[in-house]
Amino acid sequence: MKKVLAVAVAGLVGLWIVGVLFFGRAATITVDEQIDELNRDLADRAIPVSVAKQSYESGFLTSASRLLVTVDPAGKEPVRFGVDLDIHHGPFMLWPSGPKLGAYYIGFTPDLAAVLSEREKAQKILSGFADRDPLTGGVLIDFAGGKTLDLKLAPFELVADDGAVVLENGIVGTFSSDDQYSTLTGSVEFGALFVEDESEAGTLDIGPSTLTVDITEMYAGNMLTGELSYTLGAVAVNVDGAEHRIDNVSMYGFSGKNDSGVHGSVDVVANAISSTDESFTSIFDGPLSARLDIDYEGLEERALRRYADINQRINQKFYSALLQGDEASGLDGLSEEDMQAYVLSMVGLIKQGFKFDYGISVAQGDANTGFSLSLDWVDSKALIHKKTLRQVLSGVQANLKVGIDKVFLSGNEGMMKMPVGLGYAVETPSGIESEATFNRGELRLNGQVIPYAKKLGSALDKELPWRAW
Repeated sequence: MKKVLAVAVAGLVGLWIVGVLFFGRAATITVDEQIDELNRDLADRAIPVSVAKQSYESGFLTSASRLLVTVDPAGKEPVRFGVDLDIHHGPFMLWPSGPKLGAYYIGFTPDLAAVLSEREKAQKILSGFADRDPLTGGVLIDFAGGKTLDLKLAPFELVADDGAVVLENGIVGTFSSDDQYSTLTGSVEFGALFVEDESEAGTLDIGPSTLTVDITEMYAGNMLTGELSYTLGAVAVNVDGAEHRIDNVSMYGFSGKNDSGVHGSVDVVANAISSTDESFTSIFDGPLSARLDIDYEGLEERALRRYADINQRINQKFYSALLQGDEASGLDGLSEEDMQAYVLSMVGLIKQGFKFDYGISVAQGDANTGFSLSLDWVDSKALIHKKTLRQVLSGVQANLKVGIDKVFLSGNEGMMKMPVGLGYAVETPSGIESEATFNRGELRLNGQVIPYAKKLGSALDKELPWRAW
């Protein structure tokens, strides 16, 4: 029995040694391949950044390498900084944060301190990290090529005569994806942030928050199926002696597929909104709550993928322009072809079965104020095949409801009389309401037909711009 056990242990040790040797060699090749692939990708996207390997020291259990990253925007002095790699060979690795199982784990530390210390204005920022590396992280590569990325921004504290900025506990994130980047799971923990501005006599205090992601199908950086959530304990702003607060904020987003296509929802809730300012306390005797609800369905997956491709390409051009130091901002740096492709991809999303619902409400107890919009595309022809605005309107059904409770008009009840008198709203026991319906060209406001077509005139039959593209 002892001999059998000894042979088994020896076999496991032998497999581990072979694994270390294999993955150690694989790590060397992979670093070179990753650098080549990264540089090709950066060049294809016209991003003025390049990466080069400066050194590589191979060991039995670990290896070490140093990379040189160069940011070379046009017309400006290049910025260079090193990145130290600490490579642990698989299959079993011991890391300060705990044991890891995989092909190899690459810890990286950008030498941002060297870059910041060379610039006088940035030296104050560097001092806020108190000799800690500003940014650290690592990548775990599993046996199938999947990757898990760890990132950490160190805690930060900068105090000056004109104010202070403090980031407690830093920002810590972990994300995992398969070898095709078609899935993404992970979370980010944001530490509490405090900002003080002496010149404005104000402070901003943002409590700890958490972002969680579980994307089961991703394409071109967009979530096709999956869910994400965000929670925030509190945000407080103090200005001129008054405190304004939002407590217990949460956000949940979902996307899935069914017979009608891609569908999803986004819900944002703020459970308590309060203020010590007199303008608030004179109307409300306690905190308010608020929520935002968005629902959609009927997005054709092929059209959504086309939109994702174009949106990703435009984002890449935008970020490349920023790194190049171009003064163009927003949409200024995009070509006419880019804009046309983007508009066409958005228009291509609207087909029969598409539905969109949007609502915002603010409440205190039973009192509620807000609006809701529901929009359906009911025509058998897709929006992109419509030639004029009149034809577009013939494919739309919509409903808009607005309601204001008397509680939110305390002291200004007379404001209700004007919209009611003009027919824009009707009075109810609790306040005022208004409802507009649109049914394939016919518009009604509180039951009354609105002859909007006469006011639009010939604009209804003017050819839509994308027909000429």
